[in-house]
Amino acid sequence: MTDPAITTNSQTDYGKIYRDSDTDGSRAQWLFGSTSTFDTDSGFDAGVDTSTFLNQIAVFKFQNLVITGNPTISTSGGVTNLGFVGVDGITTSSPGGTIDFTDLILSYWRLKTVRST
Repeated sequence: MTDPAITTNSQTDYGKIYRDSDTDGSRAQWLFGSTSTFDTDSGFDAGVDTSTFLNQIAVFKFQNLVITGNPTISTSGGVTNLGFVGVDGITTSSPGGTIDFTDLILSYWRLKTVRST
């Protein structure tokens, strides 16, 4: 499989594809570098339906992801599961609007660290 690519302002960056726990190991460890109590308790890392449901995910990791409109996503010949990891957050900004991921099976969003204020 080819690593997924994302282009913003003419700059292309690459993500990775998480295949499955037999191939890539712990999902939480692979995505975040560690496994939290939440990952274990919620079943994210080894839940009943995660053996197939959360596999084959194209993942992009950002320091701080700001979505300013509906992205264009091509899944031609690739996986149709998409995940975003925001180390310092995932937010939206103007012009905003409805974000639509109709061509995807799963849209997975998660902050790497959770902060309380």
